[in-house]
Amino acid sequence: MGDALSRATSFNEKGGVITMNKNGDQGVMAAVSGVTISPSSGKNAHIDVYNSAKPSEWGNVSSQLGTVHTHTSGTETIGNRKFGFEQSPSGQDILNAAGRGNLPLNNYVLSSSKNTVYIYNGPDTLATFPLQKFLSFGK
Repeated sequence: MGDALSRATSFNEKGGVITMNKNGDQGVMAAVSGVTISPSSGKNAHIDVYNSAKPSEWGNVSSQLGTVHTHTSGTETIGNRKFGFEQSPSGQDILNAAGRGNLPLNNYVLSSSKNTVYIYNGPDTLATFPLQKFLSFGK
């Protein structure tokens, strides 16, 4: 996910599904990046985390554990107005998480502009965590 964050200024979201493979190893199955949206358009950036960039990898998945995606940190200035995107879980993120109530782990939004990870699993954000500490787990 660190690589996805380095590209999070491109006005689209990156992410995927947190999985466990048949060998018991956890990882993130990367999704196709969301469409590019201009911050000044008034539209929300989005991603379908289940639209795998490598669909054949689903064959090695034994279970889905959660989801993760970035919120783009890029901004756009037109005249004297600055436009950007919501950094915390959006209303749609919360609805999507509530619909995944069968997943045993949480959902994560990574916000590089706020240096924050938002952990949520339905109607509320459960916790926030410093992004750099989150990215250092397992290193």
